[in-house]
Amino acid sequence: MKLLIVESPNKVKTIKKILDKHFPNEFIVKATKGHILNLPVNELGVNIDKRKDRIYAKWVIEKGKKKIIEEIKTLAKKAEMVYIATDDDREGEKIAYDVVNKCDIKNYKRVVFLEITEKEILKKIFDGRKVDFNIVNAAISRRLIDRIIGYPISTIIKEDFYRQKKAYIPRGVGRVISPSLHIIVDLEKKIESFVVEEHKKVKIKYLKDGVLFEVNSPISFAPEQKKELDEYLSVLNSNPHIVSFYKQKTEDKNPPKPLTTSTLQYGAWYLYRFKPKKTMKLAQELFERGLITYHRTDSVRISESAIKEIMDFIYKYYGNELVVSQPRFYKNSSNAQDAHEAIRPTYFNEDYSPENIDKIENLNEDLKKLYEFIWYRTLVTQMKPSTYDVSKVEINVGGNEFKTQSNYRIIDGWEKIKGDIIKASIKGDEDEWRDKVVKLPEFQIGEELEVMDIIVYDYIPHRPRRFGVGRFITYLSNHNIARPSTLDSIIENLENKGYLSIKKGMLFSENLGREVDSWLENNVQWLIDIELAKRFEEELDLIEKGEMGYKELVYEYYNLVKKLEKKFNISSLRDVPTTAQKKLILKIIKDKNIEVDKSVFKNKKLAEIFINTHLNSFSLGKCPICKKGNIIKQDNRLYCNNKNCGFVIFNYKQFFEKFFDNYNEILIDEFFKVLFKHKKVYIPLLKNKEGKEFDAFVKISKKEKFYNLIFEFAEAKQEDIEVTKEIYNKAGIDIEKILLKQKINKLEKERRVLEDAVLKDGLTRAFNRKALEEDIQKFKYYDLLLDVAFIDADHFKKVNDTYGHDMGDEVLKSIVDVIFEKIRKFHLKGRVYRYGGEEFLVIIKSSEVFKDFLEEIRNALQNKKYKYNNEEFTVTASIGYVKNCLSKEIENCIKKADEGVYESKKAGRNRITFMQ
Repeated sequence: MKLLIVESPNKVKTIKKILDKHFPNEFIVKATKGHILNLPVNELGVNIDKRKDRIYAKWVIEKGKKKIIEEIKTLAKKAEMVYIATDDDREGEKIAYDVVNKCDIKNYKRVVFLEITEKEILKKIFDGRKVDFNIVNAAISRRLIDRIIGYPISTIIKEDFYRQKKAYIPRGVGRVISPSLHIIVDLEKKIESFVVEEHKKVKIKYLKDGVLFEVNSPISFAPEQKKELDEYLSVLNSNPHIVSFYKQKTEDKNPPKPLTTSTLQYGAWYLYRFKPKKTMKLAQELFERGLITYHRTDSVRISESAIKEIMDFIYKYYGNELVVSQPRFYKNSSNAQDAHEAIRPTYFNEDYSPENIDKIENLNEDLKKLYEFIWYRTLVTQMKPSTYDVSKVEINVGGNEFKTQSNYRIIDGWEKIKGDIIKASIKGDEDEWRDKVVKLPEFQIGEELEVMDIIVYDYIPHRPRRFGVGRFITYLSNHNIARPSTLDSIIENLENKGYLSIKKGMLFSENLGREVDSWLENNVQWLIDIELAKRFEEELDLIEKGEMGYKELVYEYYNLVKKLEKKFNISSLRDVPTTAQKKLILKIIKDKNIEVDKSVFKNKKLAEIFINTHLNSFSLGKCPICKKGNIIKQDNRLYCNNKNCGFVIFNYKQFFEKFFDNYNEILIDEFFKVLFKHKKVYIPLLKNKEGKEFDAFVKISKKEKFYNLIFEFAEAKQEDIEVTKEIYNKAGIDIEKILLKQKINKLEKERRVLEDAVLKDGLTRAFNRKALEEDIQKFKYYDLLLDVAFIDADHFKKVNDTYGHDMGDEVLKSIVDVIFEKIRKFHLKGRVYRYGGEEFLVIIKSSEVFKDFLEEIRNALQNKKYKYNNEEFTVTASIGYVKNCLSKEIENCIKKADEGVYESKKAGRNRITFMQ
């Protein structure tokens, strides 16, 4: 019998099936379920004695892993050989090392599977080595340094915030999140200090050979330069517009590089709004199912054998005109480890194409999306370039030069196969489409052009660009601040700590995050130093190669932390209660009306004994997680006093401030007592940030390591209402008045539904033409700025003719669903009207994100697949829009937006056209 050990239980079944096929009943496959040893949660667990040159680390068995260790130990004794196939990274090597030592395994081979495929497993299973202690040392040094930085400095910052009586309580700092936070806060400061000064610019529209094109002035005019602007316009109006330079030119554009961890997360965010953590979870599952290569990599290298398979597939299914004549290889950056290939599918044949993968694997929608992205992003790496017309023209008007350049695709190349998806995956946070179409006619040098219009428009110089989720991940990766194994957790960690928030995909620093960063900048400058963070990763690489001792790096950071402890006299605090403990003791004394000896405030052990003695009767009930400890309410957090539990809810007061119209401390206590006992509580007439009222159950939910309060929308039973009444009555709040208002709201809602029925389209539930006519009359009495867009389904008649009117109705309903979904996402205020058969009109209160909103609608529609019998098809949309329309002129703006649809269709459909 042979024993194979892996990390993830999800790999066990796949690997066992492959091994049984070739070695029947010879292998037992067992999973460690991640680490089996770790540093303790409730203590530092690291002791450094530099005089003896010794580092002591307390490695304890992970919760729930004793049984797994015993099972592996028993099986290993019976096995003729143990194969340890944990992941091929530092953490995987550390797990392999721990398994060998903790399970007392003598006869073993360390094997590595970069793909969970039959070919890879059979190739690597007997090609083993011993555990690489250099890699283990790199993993250990990272873990120890993270601990000796994170625990002490988190304690110091919390204590200092208490001393200063700050309004915020930090939730800890760390080696990676501190410089990451500083990058975001520093950018926020630059954005806030940016002075917005509106300038004027000029653009000129020309018509030549039936082609309408425009050029922009290279200069802008400040508000005080009105005279200069008038003179400039006078020159443009009184002089001929002569072509002074023209060069016809084409340019080949290669496909983007193969996927790394950061570009996978970047692309998945912009395509599907998957957060990095979700992307890596999905990628992990695809890897474990044997569908993609290892997904934690900074390399863009693809193996020669895989390149040959890719080229063969392209040749077979897309023809010789698309496959490259010679393999295209990609070069890694200087700081890439290149331990693994780029992220790619493991197989390139028809069965494993995204269209057929369902026949082999039962993938949910999110897995399908990510797999399809990886598939096509890899496939195009071996396709011929697309070719663009990039001809340049310069126009001279009275000595003033205007330049523009064509950007028009003339040969599809790689863009023929899912080019829209691939280009969307490399789109920046605020970028226009990289393939924005600019088509120019041919020119003759010296010819005079026909001017259609000279337009003065407002121009605001670009403020510093805020980070979006995708660009921030790429920034961290490119600056070598974090490696692929940790990239996905950084944003989520900062968000969970309340240091930043994500709004419409953009990162914003919160007040707590700014306070923490300011403290770090004033006291621990080295911890937010980006160059030091980068050097740390490079030094880990040296340790991994055996070119540097791990103690040297640990001592370096140990000395830095010791200096900080000395500055804040932290050693004197080790034996005395923290400020938080003192506050809790005072609260217990006040609430229970008892007297205590002053020694409790001076001795940490006495303080802990006092708190533990009195806390049980001072709690909000038993912990809903461990069922052993009691829930304590302290300093805007609720936590379990069982040290082995880890249950905590931060900032619970903000939840009540945000959603409750009427509450007090008694209601909060009674609410949580019921919540911890019954798992959920029904609350009527909660309020969202727009002031809208809603009813919901409140529940506890866990997100990674943190617990939060969330809503569940369901019909309340009478017994739920009775429990709620009891909570409010104990708090002295008139619940009957609230329930009466709730009943009135429901009746009002029913009345609105009946009224809406007259004004709504029966099929799509968008407003009808009657509603539009009424709204147009109302708009005439207001001074509002509105944005208007027409969205017209392309080739819709073909859908009805080919697939029938029922299918056509389904398409129309889905178009409106997409529009409403994006309205909710962008928090827009306005209405959607069904204007004609397949035409929809959107009128909203003017918003700076209106273009992004329309772009997302266009993307969503072109990526949406419809199925009729076994045939799949898509429906695109042509869109025309007008911005900042005066409500009194709404009819004229509707007409202009309609003309924009015509221009979009004329330009090739599936376009968005802005009309002024």
